[in-house]
Amino acid sequence: MKDIEKRITEWIEDHTYVKNNDSDRYLPAIREWGRKVAKTFYDEGRKDEMESLDCFTRMHQEMCHRYVEASKRDDPDSVQILEDIKAFEKMMGTYMNAEILNYKFVDRKYYDFVK
Repeated sequence: MKDIEKRITEWIEDHTYVKNNDSDRYLPAIREWGRKVAKTFYDEGRKDEMESLDCFTRMHQEMCHRYVEASKRDDPDSVQILEDIKAFEKMMGTYMNAEILNYKFVDRKYYDFVK
């Protein structure tokens, strides 16, 4: 387990350095979510499918809540949070074959999704 924690931490550090017009910096929120998402994908991949989707739904809801709260404050990080949400939804489709239906992730094999 320590090996996976180390690999996740290294991956996060390598992929969360942000270059922008103001400065080059690590964004703590991106590192936090990156670590949480990577660890959750690893842990949940070993659990029951429905239980995993419920866990991912709760994580997605928390991310959406953070986006709404940041938007209410006109926080410039809200743009990045929204991009993180989009990336999370794409990962769920790619790696978990899941789609949002009525605010919950569900397995695509049980539903016909029209894009």
